Formats: sequence, C-alpha cells, structure tokens
Amino acid sequence: MRSPAHHQRAFSLIELLVVIGIIAILIGLLLPTMARVRKHANRLKCQADLRSIGQLLLIYANTNAGWVYPVGPGDPHDDAASDNFCRMGSAIPRELRWPNHVKGLERYNHPLLRCPTDEQPAEDNSYVLNWFLAQRHVRFNTGSGGLAGLAPGEVVLMGEKRADLNWYYIGGRNEYQEATDPWKHDVKLGCNYLFLDLHVSPMEPKRAERAYDPWEVSE
Repeated sequence: MRSPAHHQRAFSLIELLVVIGIIAILIGLLLPTMARVRKHANRLKCQADLRSIGQLLLIYANTNAGWVYPVGPGDPHDDAASDNFCRMGSAIPRELRWPNHVKGLERYNHPLLRCPTDEQPAEDNSYVLNWFLAQRHVRFNTGSGGLAGLAPGEVVLMGEKRADLNWYYIGGRNEYQEATDPWKHDVKLGCNYLFLDLHVSPMEPKRAERAYDPWEVSE
C-alpha cells in the first residue's frame, strides 16, 4: 500500500503581508532607540577623549613651567610683549602644531582630537583651545582670583567646535560666536567642554561664552 502523502501548508499572501507589516513596525520602533543609543555613546566617547586630553595637558604643564598647552614664539610682526604668543594652529605647518608637542598626542591628527560625532572634521580636529588662558598666563593651579571670580571648574580649557572650521583656538567674542557648535550632541545638553579642573561636562551656550572669557564677559 502506498503511504499517504504529507502536504505542507504554505503561507498565504495575506499572512505574508501581515508578517512583513509586523516586522516593519518593529524596525520603525527600534530605529529611533538605536539612534539615541548611538548618539549617547558618541557623547560619552567624546567626554572620555576630552578627559584624556586634559590629563595629557596636565602632564605637559608639569614639565613646561605650568603652561596649560603649548604656545609658540611671539609673532615678529607684533610688538614684543609678555602676551605676544603664537597660536600653534592651522596657520603653521601640521608638524609644528600644538598637539605635536604634547606627549601622548605627538601628531596633529591623533584620534583623541576627533569627536566620534564628526565624520570628517577639518584638519582631523574637533576641538578648540581657550586662547584667553595663554593671554592671561593662566595655570592649572590658578585660583578664582586669577579667573575673574570664577572657580577653575567654571572656566573652559577646551571645547567642541564646528566640524567645518580648521580653527584650533578661540580668543575673542566674535571667534566664540563663529566657531562653537553649542548644540552638537543634544538640544538640551549642548556640547562637551573640558574645564580647568579637568572635569568634562556639557554647558548651555549663554554660560559657555563667559566660561571662555571670564575677564570681559559678564553674567
């Protein structure tokens, strides 16, 4: 006797469409969550990189008379003065820029200098140094009296910049307004800043301008 044939039941078109619809809904629900997780991870990675840079700058300061970052020789076109320092940024060759002089970085395009949020930042650099600190001879151990009443934890040493600008410094109100990217990570959290006490945190733009220049910008 011939054994009875086993017939497999196939999905109907309607059932397939229902399954596809459910999968599409699940993907639609998951994608925003994944995007938020990725944005949060990038923000935390950026903060960790800034902390690492801060530690390297502290080591640099301990072996270079307290300077919080490298400064070049004075501009020969300006009058000789105690505040005549050269910005070691994009105006000079890459091999002479400030990161090359900090042990642990030692090249202008070290990965620590690139925020993971930026895909292709100009000069492979996502951050700007506070040039006011060089002008005011600020050191890591400077108290609030030398910071126009602000504590070291309220004064910016380094912050995030617009990815399309090749700047390395902010040294004027117009430069702050043009170069900063105040909402890079979130419309509420803003962007990340490294402070003189070496902690890293976001800050609102209206406070950040004074945190760069506490000597001239009032509350």
